[in-house]
Amino acid sequence: MIFSALMMSGALIAQDTPVAPLEPLRQVFVSPQAVGYIGEPRPLGDGRIQAWGWVFLKDTQSDGTTNGLTMLNEVDCGANVSRVVVYGKYFHTMHMGDVAGETTSSARQTGTPPASMLTGACNYARLQSPLLPGPEAARDAADQHFGR
Repeated sequence: MIFSALMMSGALIAQDTPVAPLEPLRQVFVSPQAVGYIGEPRPLGDGRIQAWGWVFLKDTQSDGTTNGLTMLNEVDCGANVSRVVVYGKYFHTMHMGDVAGETTSSARQTGTPPASMLTGACNYARLQSPLLPGPEAARDAADQHFGR
């Protein structure tokens, strides 16, 4: 499972964590098992940016309650590093809870979903994928990709 290790490593956290906004999204990666989207990055004021990512999975994870994820990405484009501040776990449209993210930024292995999120955030204005109106439309597009 593509995100199992990340999801299993974090502890559930309090409900006062940031919630992914219902904003327009652009696709940043597609694979046989997952489709990833990113919202427009926002500056943090120190050269870094934040951008929400959404990942829709073909199959429900082994926990039986996760087939979609959100992630608040904190990105330093100049250093080519990022970290996920918090993961949101979803089962279809139901928010199942949040998992603590990473404490430090790191480089991302080329060709991985985290690398696609980093690149998508840093090159958002140049992304060629269609702008979808929000997560519901992105989930519908992912479902079409998976043949559902």
